[in-house]
Amino acid sequence: MKETTDLHDAEITTISYDKHAKKLCFYLDKEGEASKLIFHDVATWELSPFEEQNIIYNINEFTSAEIPIWLIQDFALTQNQLEELKNSMKKLFYIDSSIGLSGYIISTKFTKG
Repeated sequence: MKETTDLHDAEITTISYDKHAKKLCFYLDKEGEASKLIFHDVATWELSPFEEQNIIYNINEFTSAEIPIWLIQDFALTQNQLEELKNSMKKLFYIDSSIGLSGYIISTKFTKG
């Protein structure tokens, strides 16, 4: 597991998905500075409702062999999803929130900008 903590306390202000490019984009605000978090080659995602406040605590990156049982159970990940992770370059990214939106994204990588 790889943990991304430099996004701690960043607020998700907007979400957009480009279905042709398969990119899921989160627009962020951290201490008045705007940035983006872009997930590339997205296979699927499951996110909790977008609230008035959506504050990131951290983002955890898991390979297929590293996904904790609680994540598989809590999100009812299917055998097909787990097989796709195992047989591809994709990873599961779990957005852990302090408040508001949380969930997972299955994609190849994410970039910050």
